[in-house]
Amino acid sequence: MMRWGRWWWVALWWAGCCSLGMAQAALVERLRKLPVSIGENTVITRQAGESWVDIGIREYVGYAHLRRANAGNITTAHRLFIPGRHQVPALTSDGLVVNLPELMDFRWENGKVVAWYPIAIGRVTARWNTPEGDLKVISRISNPTWERPSWAGGGKMPPGPKNPLGDRWIGLNRPGYGLHGTNDPTSIGRIVSHGCIRHFPPHIHRLFAQIRIGMPVIITYQTVTVGMEGGVIYLAVFPDIYARGSNAPHNVRHRLASFGLDGALTAPELARRIAQADGIARPLLGSKTKVSVNLHPVDLPLGPTFKRGTAYLPVSTLAGALQAQVTWDPASKTVTLRRGILHVSFANAGTFTVLGTHFVPIRDTVESLGGIVLFSRENIQLIVW
Repeated sequence: MMRWGRWWWVALWWAGCCSLGMAQAALVERLRKLPVSIGENTVITRQAGESWVDIGIREYVGYAHLRRANAGNITTAHRLFIPGRHQVPALTSDGLVVNLPELMDFRWENGKVVAWYPIAIGRVTARWNTPEGDLKVISRISNPTWERPSWAGGGKMPPGPKNPLGDRWIGLNRPGYGLHGTNDPTSIGRIVSHGCIRHFPPHIHRLFAQIRIGMPVIITYQTVTVGMEGGVIYLAVFPDIYARGSNAPHNVRHRLASFGLDGALTAPELARRIAQADGIARPLLGSKTKVSVNLHPVDLPLGPTFKRGTAYLPVSTLAGALQAQVTWDPASKTVTLRRGILHVSFANAGTFTVLGTHFVPIRDTVESLGGIVLFSRENIQLIVW
């Protein structure tokens, strides 16, 4: 009996480890499928004599990016917040992705984002909206002549400083539409064109060199972007510039649900994010705070999430770090962690569920299982016996 009893406990322990490992692997796979987050939000000091256009060209931001992210006058502010982090949908592995509400386009190459540029797009009036769609490049022209459409009086404008196309034109397979430079750099980051996509002059030179005939150009309309980088999932909400209802709470919920993230925000938190709609990518889940157990670093696919003064981790991650078993009771909707003779249970009120996994409070879990928690800004230390 003793022999069989020992084997029974070994089997139970092994089954728990396998289950925990599969849960952690499933979480890692869900995280892997999220869009990429690139760049970084920073604060800069304006140099003597710099205009906002000079800063925009150097920092790859336009007028609206700066205005939405900074209180006061961006033309005179000494210090400026630069919203330089972006979440980019992988709609192509090699081409250009334009997100209209973000007022940015992104150059993809071999499945990675290699460059991004602020843009100006079509006016709010429906006639001049920049069209969405899967397009492609059909022409590349240096020093283009502008053939004025009828609404502009007809005729031709030769190349030169007065040409509104600037000195580079990238034509698309939708007649009359393209990406180009501008003779008015202050228009970048605004909704002012007649449907074309303008760039700062130095930026269109760089993009022109990266573009080839036949390259895909995907123009999309996403006011809510999500992306993952360095153990953190970021969320940005942009104004619904063409008033399509994409920022209605149910539509934002649906968008988050498509990534498995619909439980990440409470209704009031979601309302605040939508009301801000400033395009700044902020953490939604996770952080760069490290975790160690008995001074040994823990490999975290997603860093600790802080909500209302409490730090959370996915139950599979925390249980794995503590070598604890996890059980789930669907009837009472309770998750339980066991470590030796100690256990702790959490009902829905004590956890939240995102990405198909329960997030449990770190301190309550560790202390209930016989350990202590030491917090610092950079590291959460778990001491267990």
